[in-house]
Amino acid sequence: MKDKKNRTLKVYGQSGYHYKDTPTIVLKGQWLSATGFDIGDKIQVEVENGRLLLQNITKRKETAE
Repeated sequence: MKDKKNRTLKVYGQSGYHYKDTPTIVLKGQWLSATGFDIGDKIQVEVENGRLLLQNITKRKETAE
């Protein structure tokens, strides 16, 4: 997999409350796992000045070696 720091995505419209078109962003790909986001993780989304910051807030158990 290429080490790609930035991604270009499209904001889609999807049916929302009362079938009103709602902006929708879909993130998917193995690159998410490679950057520490796994299936079932909980994330926090921070919004500031037109930017979204995604942070994995899932607490992970450290494995004893």
